[in-house]
Formats: sequence, structure tokens, C-alpha cells
Amino acid sequence: MKNLREEISTGNLKKFYILYGEEDYLKDHYTKMIKRCVSDTDAEDFNILKISEKFDISTFEMFLSSPPIFNDKKVCIVKNTGILVKVNEAEKERILAALNNIAQGATVVFCESSVDKRGSIYKLLAKGGGVYEFKYQKEADLKNWVKRHLQSEKMSASEEDLSYFLNSAGSGMYEILSEITKLINYKRKEGVITRSDIDALVSKSVENRVFEMINKLFDGDMKSVYKMLDDLKMLKTEPVMIVSLIFGECSKIRKLKLFSESLPQSEALKRAGIRFYANEYIKRAKSIPLKTLDGMIFLCRECDYEIKSGTSEKYLALSKLISNSHNLAQRI
Repeated sequence: MKNLREEISTGNLKKFYILYGEEDYLKDHYTKMIKRCVSDTDAEDFNILKISEKFDISTFEMFLSSPPIFNDKKVCIVKNTGILVKVNEAEKERILAALNNIAQGATVVFCESSVDKRGSIYKLLAKGGGVYEFKYQKEADLKNWVKRHLQSEKMSASEEDLSYFLNSAGSGMYEILSEITKLINYKRKEGVITRSDIDALVSKSVENRVFEMINKLFDGDMKSVYKMLDDLKMLKTEPVMIVSLIFGECSKIRKLKLFSESLPQSEALKRAGIRFYANEYIKRAKSIPLKTLDGMIFLCRECDYEIKSGTSEKYLALSKLISNSHNLAQRI
């Protein structure tokens, strides 16, 4: 990422950039920074072309074949088109030809969620440009980012409350930014954001709600579990999604348990895909037998089949999963 920032700051852009991954905020941020090397406004410009979702090969070819106008640079931004994963043969050949004959001073930015590194277009771009993957950020990095937002408004929150906020707000930086902006506007006068403010204002993600529900299940608090399940039902959350998330939580704990046998704690957490609430996961991994986790994972698969095959009413199958999982957890 250091090279990308340096190229942007000096204006010495490569011909091609691939910005891909799950963190849309950072992809958009760096795409905008590259664009500003050509124009510092958001207005339309002869030297800027945006192709979004539906790829227009003719416009793409025409733009790349011509030199910049009253500028030494021009940029084409190709966003969420999927052409780095799947493209028909005829179009692929035209794209490769356009890229091989790109005009001097032109830069193409491919901003995509995923790529196929085996494809000929990807290989050409990677050889002549920069490839950067933007994953969801680590908790420590997100904390510092949120702190900077708070400090710019002369506001603060405790470390514990920041962790709670991040786990509640969702995975992506756009979601986090939306929720922290809401909290800043609400508590600007007091200057301090607390856990009660987070509970009152933050729209908790489905992932976070399921995480809390599983914790209550392992604690034996079934009254809270069924209340949370009712809340998810009121939000019209698809049961198959809830099953998938329960499966995911059990799988994370299982992976952490196994990885912890041979790896340092930090590496085990990373391999298990755990970003937030590390201490909670560590506690569960230590206390829950592998047999119990395997049993819950099996129940999730069984429930998923019942829902998708229509052999059981969706929420009835989900309630049975919760009940059977509780019975397993009680044997710990």
C-alpha cells in the first residue's frame, strides 16, 4: 500500500491498477485519490471515464485509444463489472487489445469485489500495474480510525466501548462511518460516547445479533436467546441466513480450538478469521468440547437441509436447532 500512496502523491501513476476485496470504503478511497491526479473535482471531465456494473467495451476501447485532452493524464475507472472473473472470449480479446495499445498518459483502475488470478486479463494487468487487495480491517486499525473521527470532533469513548461499538456496527467501514456519525451528532454536546448510547442508537448487524444470541445460548440464558430470535424474525431475517451465521460462529470457535493447540494465540485468531471479541472466543474455545461443537455444526447442516428442502417450516426448523444446540451445550 505504501507504493500506491507514493505513486498517488507524486502523480507518477502506473498504467493499470486492480483494487479488489471486501472493504468497499478503502477501494473507493484510493480510486478517488487516483482520479484526483487527473481532476480535483467530482464533476465530469473529458479525461475521466467511469464504467460501472455493465461493461461497455466500445466506450472503453475509444477512451483508451485517445490521448488526454488539455492534460497529461486520463483515467478510466471500471467498477463492479465482474470482467476480471468472467468474460466471453470475443470481449476478452477486445479488452486485451485495448489494454495492450493504451494511449500514453492513460490509467485504468479496476475496482472489483473479486478477481480470477488465472485469467489472461488479470495477468496482463498485474504484469504492467499494481494489484492491491482490501480486506476488512483489523480491530486495532478500525479503533484508531474511529478515534481519529472522534478526536476531530473533540469527543471520546473508552477502549472497551469502542470494541463493543465495532462489534455492533458491522464489518465494513461504510457501515462503521455511518454509525459513528450518528453517535457523534447525538452526543456532540456531552463529548463522550458510552455503551448505553451505542445500545440506543447503533443499528446492530445480523451477524452481531447472532453472535450475542450464541453467547447467551452457551451461558444457558434461553429466555434471552428466544427473545433475540423473535427480534430477528421481526426484522424479517431469512432463517437460512441465521443458520449459516450460527454455523459460522461454531466453526470459528472450532478452528480456534484446533489452531490454538499448535499456534501462538494471535496467529490462531487470525487463521480462525476472528477480528473482534478475541477474549470471548478464546474463553469459548477453551471451555467447549470439540464434540459439542461438532454436534452443533451437524445440527446446522441438518437444519439447513430441512429449510431448503421444505421438509420443515423455516422458523420451526430454526427453533429446533436452537433447542437441540442448547441441549448439547448443557452437557459441557
